[in-house]
Amino acid sequence: MNKIESWSDVTVRQLIEIKKLDLDNTANTIGTQNKLVEILFGVKADDMQFDEYMEKVLAVSEVLSKPLVGVYKPKFEFGGCEFEAVPIETFTTREFTDFDTLARENNAENFPLLLALIYRGSGDDEYDKDDYSDCVKDKAELLKNIDVVTAVGAINFFTNALLRYLKDTIASSDAAKVMMEKNPKMKESMKMLEDYLAGVGN
Repeated sequence: MNKIESWSDVTVRQLIEIKKLDLDNTANTIGTQNKLVEILFGVKADDMQFDEYMEKVLAVSEVLSKPLVGVYKPKFEFGGCEFEAVPIETFTTREFTDFDTLARENNAENFPLLLALIYRGSGDDEYDKDDYSDCVKDKAELLKNIDVVTAVGAINFFTNALLRYLKDTIASSDAAKVMMEKNPKMKESMKMLEDYLAGVGN
C-alpha cells in the first residue's frame, strides 16, 4: 500500500482530485477525510480496520498541513523515459500562448498540460504542428503521474521565466511600452501571472 509522508509522495493526478474538495470548509468532516484517504491510498475507507483508517487520516492531515514547495528539475526520469525542460525562448507562438493562458488560470487541472509544454521526452524535441493538440494531451496524461513537488517547481520556474521575458521585452522596447500603455489586457495578463506566482501551490 502507498506510503504518504510528504508532498513528494503525492502525484499531480491526486492533487487534481484533492483540489476538487472544499477543504477550507469540509476538511474535518468524515466524508472529506474518507475521500482524501481514498484519493491518496487508493482504497475505500469503509474497507479498512478503524485503527488503520485513523493512521491514514493522520498521515494525510500531516501532509496537507505542510506548504507545497516546488523543486525545479531541468531533467528527470519517469516511466522509463528521460524528460528534459526546453528553454522558454524556443517555444512556438502557439506553445507560448497556451502556456500563458493555462498558467494565468491558476488551476491544478491545467498542471499536466503545462508540464507537457515544459518537458520533452527522448526523441520528441518538437511537437508535430499538424498533431499538436493530441501530442500535448498524450504527454499531459503521462505527466499526471509525476510528483507534485516536481510539477509545481517546473510550473513556477517557467511562469517566472515567462513573466521575466515579457517584462524584459517591454523594458527594452519603446514601441512595446506604448503598446502596453494602450492595451489594458496586456497589463491584466501580467498581473494575473504575478498573482499565479503568489498563489501557486496554495
